[in-house]
Amino acid sequence: MLLRRFLLSACCVLSLPCALSQPAQAQSCSTIKNPVYVAGSTALEPLFKGLGPKLASDPKNPITLVYLKNGSCSGVAQLGTKLTAAVAPKFYYVDASYTGGDVPQCVNDLATAPTLDVALSDVYYERCKAGASLAAGYKDFLGPVETMIMMVPKQSTQTAISAEEAYYLFGFGSFGDVSPWTDESMVCIRSSSSGTLGLWSATIGLPNTSWRGVVNPGSSEVVTCVDLAAQKSPEKAIGIVGAEIYDAGTIRNGHRALAFRSFKQNYAYYPDSTPTAYDKRNVRDGRYTAFGYAHIMTAVDAQGKPINPLVGIWVDQLTSLRSDVLTTVIRNVKMVPQCAMNVARTSDGGDLIPYTGPSCSCFYEATLAGKAPARCQSCITDADCSTKHCNLGYCETR
Repeated sequence: MLLRRFLLSACCVLSLPCALSQPAQAQSCSTIKNPVYVAGSTALEPLFKGLGPKLASDPKNPITLVYLKNGSCSGVAQLGTKLTAAVAPKFYYVDASYTGGDVPQCVNDLATAPTLDVALSDVYYERCKAGASLAAGYKDFLGPVETMIMMVPKQSTQTAISAEEAYYLFGFGSFGDVSPWTDESMVCIRSSSSGTLGLWSATIGLPNTSWRGVVNPGSSEVVTCVDLAAQKSPEKAIGIVGAEIYDAGTIRNGHRALAFRSFKQNYAYYPDSTPTAYDKRNVRDGRYTAFGYAHIMTAVDAQGKPINPLVGIWVDQLTSLRSDVLTTVIRNVKMVPQCAMNVARTSDGGDLIPYTGPSCSCFYEATLAGKAPARCQSCITDADCSTKHCNLGYCETR
């Protein structure tokens, strides 16, 4: 068994009689205005929940996100295909009336099957398609950074895991003999089409199709799976989810993210500077390596702009330095805008390189903490800064 002792970084509500309950009338998809049809990642549902109402309530160009939660690579496989009622009998949708909780569904009663507008993925196209490149006429727009975690119940005494251990645990299950996770019926994973699993695969060097454990259709089901396993043995329960799922609501209250030591590292690091922080400091600086991007794949014209102008509006929001959008991404979606990163990568699990785009680190930290760090200087124009860059009200080096 591999050595796992290494240093961590500092770092029915009230029930009513059945006769009195009435099923809710399902919304018809044909009544939804200005829809953008999306399929793919379940880990990125917080992105729909956070930005959906803002998009739908825009006074000039309202957009309603209508989506399937079927896994990153399943969404990629459907790119450019027709979403018939047989393929998609129901959709989830987020409109201006959404205020939180479960996302409503609509029944696919569309007279003409729409073509999928966007494949939303946690991983690059090449990981879903075994090295193949995205077809001509399509483009992958990179959105905010998402972090993947390995999660255990709060009652567990485990605090860290190494890449080597993860390889044997998820690749060999019970035969991997990675204590205490020796019962693969308590190892909660996703399917081979999942971006969450795909990003972890790239990080620990394990093929998507070689994972052992209990396969779950979505991120919320992984949380449930871990909870059920914890009832039997908290010490043996473990699961994989996106940090935006882990950080949302009350999930942190009953679970713990493991620190992770990647290959060629001497220490294990939490995604955040401490187990209880939300700053993603170790992700932003490249110490915690299990991260990727929200990939927005869509058809584009000869100039590389989305053919569907509604998709173009959404892409512009996710890739520009708009303070209102960035605030929502940081506070509500729990993701890291690229401008708050100090590192980048061009492939899943690939080598880290310096991030050279415009910086919003001070804005990011001020939005999280309610006030800017002492090192951050307020500004109005570039002339106010010795760094020559005034971004979102703060002097930045880029």
